[in-house]
Amino acid sequence: MLSLSLSQTRTICNMLSGGSNVFQLEYASVCNSSKSCSPFGDGTGYLPPVMSLSMIQCSADRLSLRFLIGFQSNSYRGYYSSSNIGTSLIGEGTWDAKSNRLCIVACRIYDASSSLEKSRVGDCATRLSLRFPAVLSIGHTSIVEGEIWSMKTRNEAGFFERIEFQNTGRYRGWIQLQGLRYENTQMDKVKKS
Repeated sequence: MLSLSLSQTRTICNMLSGGSNVFQLEYASVCNSSKSCSPFGDGTGYLPPVMSLSMIQCSADRLSLRFLIGFQSNSYRGYYSSSNIGTSLIGEGTWDAKSNRLCIVACRIYDASSSLEKSRVGDCATRLSLRFPAVLSIGHTSIVEGEIWSMKTRNEAGFFERIEFQNTGRYRGWIQLQGLRYENTQMDKVKKS
């Protein structure tokens, strides 16, 4: 599938600035428990339906970023409140111009329940990838898509199944992309009717 590239004037920092960007999570069909499907294992007791990316800092060249990646228990709370640090990751990402995608390394935040000053970062085996599809259609309307996966093997503690995500319908208009086109896929049916 084709992905849009970014220009020198429209960097990834421009695209993701402006608060928290909310995404709907889509789990593999084998996922019926949080044990092997959530980045937090059984620690949350549920499969979070939404994830938010909140930019913390952008590099001078505007191509690399630091994020707080939050996982909420419901979509309503995800839009309107700050993330729970205990169910959040901290990530560093950079735009890969060859593959036209943002690549992120994410780490767990430990001991955040007592205070943020006492928290520590570890287990950086989570990866995220985010892209902007170049073509939309009636059945494919997401302008931002991505996936989350674990670098651990299936038998290692902390492994989880691959999770896909896309921007939620509520916030589709926050990104303006040049070169994005719409492809009519149902016109033959329309002509026949």
